Amino acid sequence: MNAGPLRPRRSVPQAWNVHAQNPIHGMREEGVPVGETAERRRWLERALGLERFSLAWMTAEGVVGVAAGASSRSLSLEVFGLDSLIEIISAWAVLWRLRTEMQERSMPAGHARVEVAERRAARVVAACLVGLALYIVAGVLWSVRVHETPHPGVVGFAVAISAIVVMPPLWRAKQKTGQALDSAALREDGVGNLTCGGMAVVLLGGLVALRGGWWWADPLASLALGVFVAREGWEAWQHAREGGG
Repeated sequence: MNAGPLRPRRSVPQAWNVHAQNPIHGMREEGVPVGETAERRRWLERALGLERFSLAWMTAEGVVGVAAGASSRSLSLEVFGLDSLIEIISAWAVLWRLRTEMQERSMPAGHARVEVAERRAARVVAACLVGLALYIVAGVLWSVRVHETPHPGVVGFAVAISAIVVMPPLWRAKQKTGQALDSAALREDGVGNLTCGGMAVVLLGGLVALRGGWWWADPLASLALGVFVAREGWEAWQHAREGGG
């Protein structure tokens, strides 16, 4: 029996990846050129590098800031260091999310695990910031009572100035990378870095005033830093609630 001419089988071009899926952003990548997928991977690797740098920087800044603040009895310097240590939690949450996308792109369950981790991290960050705000209030009351003038050394100035120099470029890099990856978490983490730079400006002003013997400059700078801390805590709490946490 003549079944007619054989129809040629349509071949799938090798330059297309028809099975790729991106569960993190909830969109299929069927028919997306491999080159574009490879480009996204390069952006992910850049984001991972930025977060690793953030973790190393915040760890060093936090430890040095707390140690310098405790030795000089400067509450504002100590608060700045403690806030840097708290920001490590946020950086770890973003790092985990990026690693999950790199390792489990084909597993839909990976997205759910990352979302749960982010909500939990947001609640932990909010709780830490509330505790830090209470510590600030107690420290300011103590400073006002004893009228003790801290004497910050060169290390305190170095911590503030280095943050002012490094944080804005880090923020810009995370904004650009987060835009390319359509990652709100990475962009928000960058905003936290910019806030750290703003806090460093306030800290530097307070340290300069302390050099002039104005004891009230330290509690005043601490209260100003407390405004930043309270805002970060509120935003972290709102993020956890909006995420269903």
